[in-house]
Amino acid sequence: MLVRLVFGLKVKDLNCAFKIIKKQYLDKITLNSSGAMITAELLIRLKIAGASFKEVGVTHRPRLFGTQTGGNPKVILRAFRELFLLYRELKGRDAA
Repeated sequence: MLVRLVFGLKVKDLNCAFKIIKKQYLDKITLNSSGAMITAELLIRLKIAGASFKEVGVTHRPRLFGTQTGGNPKVILRAFRELFLLYRELKGRDAA
């Protein structure tokens, strides 16, 4: 919801890992995030590059390995930091 409000990115499932992206758009962007904001940054930069989005339903399966880290306070704080840095960068670009 925060990414939608701040960046106007209108997607329903921001963190779905299944994405098909045209190479012509990937060649136009550089990603800086390395944590929880990586997917949001990817989609925001693709939107700026002129890409359009279509969401389709996928079947999610239970996690078999690893552990979920989304509720970890360090992960959350890092995501907010990356969100702020991305906002500051893009806001500066709009002012230029």
